[in-house]
Amino acid sequence: MNENYESRDYINAARESALRKIVRKDKARLILRKAFFTPISIGLKAFSFAAKIIGGIAALGLPFGIYSCCVVIKQLANAVPLAQSSHLQYALYFALFPFIAFLVSAIAASISEYLTYKSSTIW
Repeated sequence: MNENYESRDYINAARESALRKIVRKDKARLILRKAFFTPISIGLKAFSFAAKIIGGIAALGLPFGIYSCCVVIKQLANAVPLAQSSHLQYALYFALFPFIAFLVSAIAASISEYLTYKSSTIW
C-alpha cells in the first residue's frame, strides 16, 4: 500500500515538472512574439497609413485618368496601336494607381491586425 502512494507522488511530481516546463515555454514564446511582431505591426500600420494618404492624393488625378482612358479607347477605335497611344501611360498611372495604393493599404492593415492579434496570444 505504501508503494502505491509513492508511485502517485512520483507521477504527480513528474506532472508538475512537465507543467512548469510547458508554462515556461509558453511565457518565452509569448515574450518572443511580442518582441518580434509588435515592431513589425507598428511598421505595417505606418506603411498602411502612408499608402492610404498617397492613394488619396493620387485619387485627385482620377478624372484625368478616366479622360486618358477615353482617349486611348478612341485611338484604338481609329486603328492606332496600343503601344503608340499617346495617353496610355497617363491612363495607367492616373486611373489604376489610386486603386492599387488603397489595395496595398488594406492588405498592410489586415496583416498588421493579424500580427497584433498573434502577438497577444500564446498559440
